[in-house]
Amino acid sequence: MLHCFELSVVGIRLLWVQRLWLNNNTNNFGKYQTSVREVLFPN
Repeated sequence: MLHCFELSVVGIRLLWVQRLWLNNNTNNFGKYQTSVREVLFPN
């Protein structure tokens, strides 16, 4: 029973890390897009 609980905790941690990583990637992509836009089309 304890082993199953540990496995579920590890799975939740992996999902959380994956979610954080995806969020960071989308944020970086948005920053990259804005920086490219500023370089190509400076106001």
